[in-house]
Parts: sequence; structure tokens; C-alpha cells
Amino acid sequence: MKMDLPPLAQFKPRSEYRPQYGDYFVWSGWFSTWHGVVINYDQAEDEISVIFSGVPFLLFTMDEAAQKKDTKKLKLDKVRKAGNGKFAIQRHDEAQNARIWYI
Repeated sequence: MKMDLPPLAQFKPRSEYRPQYGDYFVWSGWFSTWHGVVINYDQAEDEISVIFSGVPFLLFTMDEAAQKKDTKKLKLDKVRKAGNGKFAIQRHDEAQNARIWYI
């Protein structure tokens, strides 16, 4: 009996992204890539607060002072409409028990 493998990755367009606490962000520029975690979404201002670091290890081991220093606020509209490859967001979808990439 041969079983089909599940898809390697599931994805949705960034235009459908709705921020949640703990979403994993990847922000790519010309010469660097930053990794981040969503810590807040201000619906009134339509802004996401993300702690960024150049290396995921440092992101998850920062003290509170470093977290405050490396927190950036991003307009949700700019994240959704950014060019391809600038942002990628990963979230664990509880309903499907799978990781979803917003690209």
C-alpha cells in the first residue's frame, strides 16, 4: 500500500495575512536577511511590532533591553503589498496542524 506524502510546504498569499502573536517573520534586503517574531498588532494604527535579529539564535536568546532596542514597527499594508521576496511569514495553523507560509 503506497501512501502519498503530504505537501512539503503550504502557502497563502501575503495579501491574506492577519497578524498573530508569535508569527515568524523573514525580512530580506539586498545584502542581509533579518529574522523576527511578531509581539504585537495595533489594529487602530494597523501596525505590527516585530523583534528582529540577524540570526534566529540571537532572536530567541535576547534579554529584555535588547528586545526593546531591536523592535521595529511595520505598517501591515506595506507588508502585504511589498515586492516578492521582501517578506515571508510563517505560522502554525492549528486547524490543519501544519505550517503555513505567507509569501
